[in-house]
Amino acid sequence: MRVAIVHPSLDVKGGAENVVVWLAEELVRRGHAVTVFTSAYDEGYYGPRAGHQFRIITLDLGGYDIDPAKFIVAGWRLRNSLTGFDWVNPHNFPAYHWVHWARRFNPQIGPVVWFCEEPVRHFYPEVCNSHLLQLECRKPASPSRSRPLPFAARLRARLGQQKLSVARAMDLRVVPRLDRILANSEFIASQVRTIFRVPVQACLLGAPPAGRTSRTGRRSTLNAEPYLLTVSRLYPEKNIGAVLEAIKFLKTQGTLPFARYVVAGEGPLKNALAQRARDLGIADSVELLGFVSDDDLADLYQYAALVIYVPLDETYGLVFPEAAFWRKAVIGPDHGGPAEIIRHGETGLQVDATDPRAIADAIAMCMRDPELRARLGNAAYEYATAELTFSHFVDRFERCLRTPNPVGQSGQTQEPRTQRTVNSAADRG
Repeated sequence: MRVAIVHPSLDVKGGAENVVVWLAEELVRRGHAVTVFTSAYDEGYYGPRAGHQFRIITLDLGGYDIDPAKFIVAGWRLRNSLTGFDWVNPHNFPAYHWVHWARRFNPQIGPVVWFCEEPVRHFYPEVCNSHLLQLECRKPASPSRSRPLPFAARLRARLGQQKLSVARAMDLRVVPRLDRILANSEFIASQVRTIFRVPVQACLLGAPPAGRTSRTGRRSTLNAEPYLLTVSRLYPEKNIGAVLEAIKFLKTQGTLPFARYVVAGEGPLKNALAQRARDLGIADSVELLGFVSDDDLADLYQYAALVIYVPLDETYGLVFPEAAFWRKAVIGPDHGGPAEIIRHGETGLQVDATDPRAIADAIAMCMRDPELRARLGNAAYEYATAELTFSHFVDRFERCLRTPNPVGQSGQTQEPRTQRTVNSAADRG
């Protein structure tokens, strides 16, 4: 098959961006011709363009800007580039908007399959952020501003809200017009069904185990003392503050059962989390490393005593299979995508992510029982290698593409032209 993958921007490092690069590489390895279209590409994160077997084409598409006018302009710029592909596969908002408009301008563009990592959270917070909203409701209300905003600031805020309203309305209109929707977990599939009233196939994600073998020749000072590890962007929904509160509970009970809590990842909450650790009196036990390279991340996984990641309403959580390939015990939330891949008491522990005391209890249980950690880590490794490698994900992805969609996204039988395209793509693949 000839596949076009469209992504807003590959100049940041994150799970969804990694998936795009991994997917392109694996599809090429399997004999498909792949071209990735994006607004920007950072070789520092993903290597030289010439080092990949797939094509990378960067165009001025607007990146992650939430601007309905830019969605249409991006579609116009893509209208000719996306012809000749068996499937056009957008990832992340607003790439699927661009592709929709490109096909409006050029009906010769083939069928579109959106791989949904998550709907736009701030468009549909009641569906996508239910646990985060519950947590926010428990916090004391912040004092209101004593002075009104300047006129220019009020005008910018109003224009921004108008753009968001228009973009949300466009989102509700565009998604049902896509040919097929795949979601990275059943949790996200259910959100898409609730919001858009369209059929969705869950295509459970995975992570590549390549490079996850122990590097004993490069031992690090990391293994000198036991530490907890979180790998995450620093955003509110990642819920790292709850782990800090859990550590405070453990500290008030006596000596901490670990030396440090290490967080790898960047984000707008970095300074706020550092201040929160100081306020809780645990700053000497917390390290916010910021962005780390792939090699350093491998070291962090290798020497961690326990991996903890308790986000709210998480879509999937690549951290969990990645930790499993290192045979690490994990603590994760009892809801969302992670609940589909963590088997409680077998491959990890699930906790109420909104309850710091429950998180603290789970940490204490694991850290005081090395045999439990070893058992959970080994079982997680066996499960991940059997089901959650990236190769297994691409197996599922290819099956979804080759299986005729019995129902179009509008709820009607798929049109003959699209069905013929699917069949011919499968024959050539």
